[in-house]
Amino acid sequence: MPLEETIVDILRTRAQEMPEKQAFIFLEKDAQESFPINYGQLHEKAMSIAGLLMQMKAQGERVLLLYPPGLDYICGFMGCLYAGAIAVPATIPFSEKAAIHLAHVIKDSGAQIVLSSAKLIASMKKVRLVQILRDIPGFNKLATNTLARYGVSHLPNWGKISWVDTSKVKIDLADNWQDPGINANDLAFLQYTSGSTNDPKGVMVSHKNIVANSSLIERKTGKGLDIVGLNWLPPYHDMGMIGFILSPICIGATVYHYSPLEFLKRPHRWLELISEKGITHTGGPNFSYDLCVKKQDNILSNLDLSSLKVIFNGAEPVYAETLTRFYKTFAKYGLSKNAMCPCYGMAEATLMITGNSVDLEELAQKEHKGLVSSGDNQVDGEILCVNPESKEVCQEEEVGEIWISGSHVTQGYWNKPQLTEETFGAYTADQKGPYLRTGDLGYWKDGGLIVAGRKKDLIIIRGQNYYPQDIEVSVQEVSENLRKGCSAALGVKIDNEEKLVLIQEIKEDTGNYETLMNLMHDNIATNHGIPCFEIVLIPARTIPKTANGKIKRRECQTFYVEGKLKVIAQKKWAQGDFLVEKISDLSEEITLESLLDLKPEERKEKLQNYLLWSLAELLEVEQNQINPTLPLDELGLDSSGLAEFRLTLEDVLGQDIEEEYFMEKPSLEDIIAKTCLAMG
Repeated sequence: MPLEETIVDILRTRAQEMPEKQAFIFLEKDAQESFPINYGQLHEKAMSIAGLLMQMKAQGERVLLLYPPGLDYICGFMGCLYAGAIAVPATIPFSEKAAIHLAHVIKDSGAQIVLSSAKLIASMKKVRLVQILRDIPGFNKLATNTLARYGVSHLPNWGKISWVDTSKVKIDLADNWQDPGINANDLAFLQYTSGSTNDPKGVMVSHKNIVANSSLIERKTGKGLDIVGLNWLPPYHDMGMIGFILSPICIGATVYHYSPLEFLKRPHRWLELISEKGITHTGGPNFSYDLCVKKQDNILSNLDLSSLKVIFNGAEPVYAETLTRFYKTFAKYGLSKNAMCPCYGMAEATLMITGNSVDLEELAQKEHKGLVSSGDNQVDGEILCVNPESKEVCQEEEVGEIWISGSHVTQGYWNKPQLTEETFGAYTADQKGPYLRTGDLGYWKDGGLIVAGRKKDLIIIRGQNYYPQDIEVSVQEVSENLRKGCSAALGVKIDNEEKLVLIQEIKEDTGNYETLMNLMHDNIATNHGIPCFEIVLIPARTIPKTANGKIKRRECQTFYVEGKLKVIAQKKWAQGDFLVEKISDLSEEITLESLLDLKPEERKEKLQNYLLWSLAELLEVEQNQINPTLPLDELGLDSSGLAEFRLTLEDVLGQDIEEEYFMEKPSLEDIIAKTCLAMG
């Protein structure tokens, strides 16, 4: 693929040369229904949306994409590119924090047009979350305080944003389309990283970046026309967008897509679809492989994974234990020992930095533990490990910060010139450069890049990024007895899974810690949507800090793991194994028919017990720790957990639940009452 081409050029060529070839197929209702679009239709739909955007004078403007996963997202995205507009993929806000993050994205990008669907547009205009996004007189005090805490001083005027339901865009609008005259260096989209809530960073991705990264992916994973992909990652995720939408267009592949909600509820269905559809390429973050092993009892005996040529493992640190567990579990179903491809990448490099396949059989026989090589240096550009202080290039097996260069390195951060210069303008001690500083630590060993950890203090739990500063600041609001600026939120690997641990200094030894720690735990659940594994309270002036007062989180983590903290009080929240033993008698799934056979009071009790059990299992806490009057996202459910619970409820009711219902932030009590009322 010539780097001078744009994605628009490439899709137009695909439409001319192979118009009838399926580009994407979206699967719904447990893959019982499919909605295909071929390259010719995708080109035509993109032209019609672009025709409308050109009427709106959108060339060069930012256009927000707000859809559930599906073909509409892909068509809307390509319509932006055909119009010469800059697409801004976004996620539907199902929580207050997500809504505030969306407000910051709109403010930072300056988007004045939103492409969406009729149902979602109506929902966003009706539900309470939209009120958070509107700067209007009479804003309730709680919302105002929440916005202030997250640093939103000025929100976009939601009423002036133009909403476009792309499903109603007429195909004859394609006649309005004119080539916008874009070139390879023009921006295609802004990829907003899942960074700090009040400071989202829009990575500027050009057409050239996409084409270069697609070429790298093709070199690492194989040629394209015979590739059949399968993806459950959301399209606003860089791996979902680049890996399974834009790269397939560049190489002329066919990709099946289905909802992330379906994967989270039934991870084994991912493997079944590989078998049913003859999938050659798929992938996901490290946690998805552990989830499949955990749910292996649901696997069909006639599963056939022999078609798989490449299965990516990226977006998190890649552990040998995860790979060998997955291989030992699924090798008997025909999984090739060379199919697994650990990858290293980030949005600032478009997606992939490097990757290579590993011999899973050899890995299992050697009982290798720890981190696995994420790829080699056979890339467009360079990958260096550099001493971050001296800027000297590291020797073999010497840990340093990973720096990269190449055509896939993006143009920087939207409207953040200083941060762009600091991150994308690094030079080595001998003045070679510029390089992108990834903020990750790694080293070279036997020609392979070992990603050893994060120089930054990012916490990654089930593929979601959390910034420790956000958690620390919000928790310190709980009590005056918590010392401001004296806490450390850490991501600690426990039983091969990263979990949140909070270390916090207190001012005085009051002796009443149980209530305080419960309030701190609830604060984290409410504001950040994740459960805390352990809270540790320590005396004043004992947390490790630098000379200028910054928290030394790595040292805190070492002290925690080695048991060297001076502990005043600590509390762990019950985890999975305990729960399975305690509530296994409730694990049998219930159905609408079984509930209707019961008397109303018995029905309510059974439904309540089952949903409490489901929530407790998702949150990894005891049932008596769940407050049924709190909105679900305030219980500590992250977006993945909320999706799993929604699917559990849909299974009970035997029907889909509208997305806007969960946007209204119902409590468990609300859900039970509404469900029982519907049953009569």
